[in-house]
Amino acid sequence: PLLPLDKVEDYWLHTLEDAPDREDCTKLTDYVTETWIEGRFPLPTWNHYQTERPRTNNHLEGWHNKLKKRVKTAHPNIYKIIEEFKKEQAANKVKMVQYSAGGKKRKAMKKYRDIEEKLQRLKTQLTSGEKNYIQYGDSASYILKLD
Repeated sequence: PLLPLDKVEDYWLHTLEDAPDREDCTKLTDYVTETWIEGRFPLPTWNHYQTERPRTNNHLEGWHNKLKKRVKTAHPNIYKIIEEFKKEQAANKVKMVQYSAGGKKRKAMKKYRDIEEKLQRLKTQLTSGEKNYIQYGDSASYILKLD
């Protein structure tokens, strides 16, 4: 998901060459090919090569977890949830005022900053020709611990 769009299929074919010839692997590679490479989800939907925003929904999961802790019931009535949304909106307005006055946003955890830095370096190596897309994909999967 971190390769240029025009290289994803080529890299996938390269990956298939190394895949073991076992039924469980064949089922997985067929699924990935049919669903993600050729199929239902267009590459720009799930490819993050050009992404400048979060690549996961972890921030949404965190927000939802915080909301659940504040509400304290699985199925709150509509008035309770509206009250919590209003509190959330007020808190976000305060943050926006703080940021516009020069307040600093919280940094991402160091391990995530390091990953972003390494991926950016890799992208530079790819665009400069220092690495080809196969080397880039292999390196990116290593950084993200996908190997």
